[in-house]
Amino acid sequence: RDNTSARVLVAAVTAAQTARGARRRRIHVMQLTNCLGIGGAETVIRDLARTGDRDRYHLSVCCLKSLGPIGRELLAEGVDIYTLPGADPDVPDYFT
Repeated sequence: RDNTSARVLVAAVTAAQTARGARRRRIHVMQLTNCLGIGGAETVIRDLARTGDRDRYHLSVCCLKSLGPIGRELLAEGVDIYTLPGADPDVPDYFT
């Protein structure tokens, strides 16, 4: 029995799935934090930014107050880091 038609069907389905996957938009996930100094929550944010599935998600981080050492690390690794205007990235804010 000739399996040519079955192979053609499998090739067509595979091509359709590939095209559909190529059109899929990545979901933008922004992690919001006060700062990215040294700490537990900051370490979790760093680990999520490093290990997240970049084919499915566009991962970024927004710092409200200061960038901190973990933030500078992530910037050097190419993670999108946003800070609010007026935030001084090198001065820790211990009072708010």
